[in-house]
Amino acid sequence: MIQANTEGNIPDGVYTKLKTNENVLYYRTDGTNVGGCDVINLEFTENVTKFDLTKIRVYEINIGLTYGSNNETLDLTSLINQSKDEIQLKVAETLSDKYMTKEQVSSEIKLLKNKVETAVTDGNFGTKLTQNADSVRLAWNNISTVLKFETGGLTFYDKRGWKRARIDEGDYQFWRDGYDLGNIGTSQYLKDPKVKGITFNLDPQGGYMAWAQLEKTNDDAYTYKWVYSNKLFADFRPNTLNAGCEIDMHWNALRFVNIDLDEVSFEQGGRTDTYRLMDSTGEGYYELKFKNGILI
Repeated sequence: MIQANTEGNIPDGVYTKLKTNENVLYYRTDGTNVGGCDVINLEFTENVTKFDLTKIRVYEINIGLTYGSNNETLDLTSLINQSKDEIQLKVAETLSDKYMTKEQVSSEIKLLKNKVETAVTDGNFGTKLTQNADSVRLAWNNISTVLKFETGGLTFYDKRGWKRARIDEGDYQFWRDGYDLGNIGTSQYLKDPKVKGITFNLDPQGGYMAWAQLEKTNDDAYTYKWVYSNKLFADFRPNTLNAGCEIDMHWNALRFVNIDLDEVSFEQGGRTDTYRLMDSTGEGYYELKFKNGILI
């Protein structure tokens, strides 16, 4: 049997019979407090140790208000839910109108033995923060993305739980649909570590890296302007740098170039032909061969 009171010495009264599993005891505090906290004293008819009391829950404050002029109901609730493995704190506000439309704003904190969770929701939007000894995870449903601080870096996950990007002390790593594409980061020259730089690194699963432009506002996709292709696709060859726009060298030299004359053309046109020039004796001649306007 159990009885509750806010008095230090519980007088004789009606006791509530305890059940084997869960027991519910309702009691309203009268404002008596110790150290600024309301206190509920429990008395048992038999000896009870602290190990006999588990999964204790305390619920308090449920208030309903009605605005007659707007035919709206505002429910304010707060909850403390305590067990041996978890403490839950929650505050919620639900507004219902005459059309049965509901809007809810709530905040919730869960304290577990190995992590802490906090959540804030407002209508269809919300954020959730989960913290444990190894990581901090932040999720929000506005863009269905998860941020997770883990193993010395910040990782972005999509709604499927797949990695999209990661930032650590030196690199910005990228994934797409499970493919490990590569990274942008700082580096040093392998043969001379004193030489530092920034690199764009494409991993084997990546098909290309590109610079692109949205040519018109209503275009469905960006147009490639400069592409390094790692694999064969469309009209791109493997291990090839492809231009999708004019290249202005600003009169700078293009050095150590191997040109296939079958793949060269000039705006003014270039002839492919052979010309014979008489030598100074008048008996012999020289041949001049041109291909696409280039003397070979």
